[in-house]
Amino acid sequence: MWDNYLTVEQLLDEAKMPLRGWVSNSLAFDQWVGVEEPTEISVLGMLWHRSSDQMCLKPFKGVGELPSNWVPTKCRVLSLLVSNFDPLGLVSPTYVRGKLFLQKLWEEGTGWDDVLDTEKQTETMKILEEFVNMRKLKFKRGILTGESEIHVFTDASSKAYGAAAYAKGSKGETNLLTSKMRVTPRKQQWLTILKLELLALLLGIRLGRSLKNLIKVSTVVIWTDSKIAIAWVNSKEENRNVFIANRVGQANSLLQECGMILKHVPMKSNPADLLSQGTNMRELTDNQLWHRGPQFLHVEGPADPPQLLDEASLSQANKQLVAALHELQEEVAMIQLADIWPIMERMLQECWCPGSRCLAKEVVGGCVACIKSFKPSLHRPPPPLLPIARTQMSQPFACIGLDHTGPIQVGGGIGYILLVTCMNSRAIYLD
Repeated sequence: MWDNYLTVEQLLDEAKMPLRGWVSNSLAFDQWVGVEEPTEISVLGMLWHRSSDQMCLKPFKGVGELPSNWVPTKCRVLSLLVSNFDPLGLVSPTYVRGKLFLQKLWEEGTGWDDVLDTEKQTETMKILEEFVNMRKLKFKRGILTGESEIHVFTDASSKAYGAAAYAKGSKGETNLLTSKMRVTPRKQQWLTILKLELLALLLGIRLGRSLKNLIKVSTVVIWTDSKIAIAWVNSKEENRNVFIANRVGQANSLLQECGMILKHVPMKSNPADLLSQGTNMRELTDNQLWHRGPQFLHVEGPADPPQLLDEASLSQANKQLVAALHELQEEVAMIQLADIWPIMERMLQECWCPGSRCLAKEVVGGCVACIKSFKPSLHRPPPPLLPIARTQMSQPFACIGLDHTGPIQVGGGIGYILLVTCMNSRAIYLD
């Protein structure tokens, strides 16, 4: 740093532009140079805390200081929302609610200078108040240390879709680089969640290409929690919807051009889920998934999320489940066969696999020992009571039952037989 300072000062002196100010995050350097700047200064529209070497955003101008006669209109609300300078998208999840609110105003045809009704005014103030504590949300100023990788996470929902990029150091240190968020169009009803996932994936791939060209890293990994979007990109099928085919073609072209890797991430480990669902400033301040990325990035070496059991492992899981069931015989002896939750609890302590409930039912139903131990025996139900006419003494044919049969050939014609039976004595009369 000392050499850089002397070199820059010399070059500027030669150009007749003497250096007038210099600040750093080193207290010793500041004392040597004679810096008397405050610990929090404005740099490129953001606030830099020199002591902790962290950056934060400036809150909206006028929030909390609005005049008492200030009335929100669509124009004024939009002006306040876009006045926040966040070029890196560090707090993009908090913008989802505001953008959706503006989208709603556009759909309802609200004019630029139309005063919002009481309900919308209340919602407007709640949205703006979220950004009062923006200074509490701080991010690392430094980007990369040593050999690093870039990991881009993507996600989509019916509200919004987006991508978040993280830098991962060789020792497992991570920090948020940037993010992009788009609100889902409302008029395009044909945009299903799967197509939105593909749009989010393409947005993340473009973001990864830009970062690779800017930072010059060797490895860029694109993560998505949509297996269908991954299958679309990896498949060579040509008979697709035009919309899907065009986006898949662009994604494949960029992946091959930049040498990026496409992987699947579980939904709970995907920080881009905050971009698609939105959140408030208070929750985002303490959300480590957003600030540092998923836990599997915080290790040295390649980053791999916990994988689900594959098909080859299911047979072994079945064996473990049967063994657990036999160990639980005493505990579940009084439980019906259909109640498999104690069994699932024991199984999930050993492993996790999709469709565990159906798997437990299948294994229990096919285990002979379990059926003998748990399945209740079948008892023949008691016979119903006889009618009163069958059990009380009475004259013959006092209570009868009627039936008939036919037609039958009688001489040269057709006849029918009437059957009369006595309910008490079971005597029969034919006519």
